Amino acid sequence: MRREILVSAMPRESWVVLLEDEKLVEVMLERPDQDRIIGDIFLGRVEAVLPGIQAAFVNIGTEKAGFLHASDLIYDEDSQEENEKGGRRGRPRARKYPPIQDHIRKGQSLLVQVTKEPIGSKGPRVTAQVSLPGRFLVYMPYSENVGVSRRIEDRVQRAKLRQIAKKILPRDSGGIIIRTVSEEVTEKKLEKEFKRLRQRWTKVLASSESQSAPAAVHREAQLISGVIRDLFSDKFEAVRIDSKAIYNEVLEYVKSVDPELRDRVHLHEGQEPLFDKYGVGEEIQRAFERKVHLKSGGHIVIEPTEALVSIDVNTGRFTGKGKKKDPEKTILLTNLDAAREIAK
Repeated sequence: MRREILVSAMPRESWVVLLEDEKLVEVMLERPDQDRIIGDIFLGRVEAVLPGIQAAFVNIGTEKAGFLHASDLIYDEDSQEENEKGGRRGRPRARKYPPIQDHIRKGQSLLVQVTKEPIGSKGPRVTAQVSLPGRFLVYMPYSENVGVSRRIEDRVQRAKLRQIAKKILPRDSGGIIIRTVSEEVTEKKLEKEFKRLRQRWTKVLASSESQSAPAAVHREAQLISGVIRDLFSDKFEAVRIDSKAIYNEVLEYVKSVDPELRDRVHLHEGQEPLFDKYGVGEEIQRAFERKVHLKSGGHIVIEPTEALVSIDVNTGRFTGKGKKKDPEKTILLTNLDAAREIAK
């Protein structure tokens, strides 16, 4: 499978498109006026603690207070052992968290990270379990876990990476998760990135100690930087960028973290727009429409709400193939067609 990343950067918006065998599979958009905060870390102030729903509202300086559930607090690893032990006949029980009111109080300052953007009348979702993502690993300063991405399936390689992770991680310094792109990475590279993330965490703590809540203490990477950091690997044939400035930034970053990939970073030049050249302009417009027509003749209707995104699948004028039309086959074919379109 041939995979490519297309990046179109303009002053008022940035677009990132993922292609598989020249077909559009994902679109990402970012505008400066959207004030994207997912991944950002704030020094917040607890406005209310609600034992009834085991949650709290934390003022982080946004229009609506952040929602913090009991499951997103930091607990001592030993404090939950009894709750996680097996129940009758050794069956594992559902995890039960200590009462939230025993751990935080109104007016308390708390370091939190945004995990979900605000939508409608709801504020952002936040967690106290802060993590700092790098290219090769994710650093979790409040955890003691050492993990390896599930996408790395080889057992021998997983065991090897886990041993390296434990080796580079000083005692009582947090936890880390080895990311998928680290499958063939050396111990030296992992250690270098860990030290860089640890240093970043030190700066976050220093910033939080010098400010009063609510205040932003760390901003997550913007869309393009995040995509290159998180997705770009040897599994992609190329990254094509239509902005000289962004191209130079990406190239310098790739040279510093994964120099063998630098020849896959390309600057798009010429009069024809990047998305038009690769035939994805019209597909992008279709992806943002409320009603999307399917190749089979059916259609889907997408309705975003505060609680969920509703997708209605309709067979439309598609009634099946051949003289003997089977309703079950018609529904199955329409649903398969819809599933491919919804995944975009």
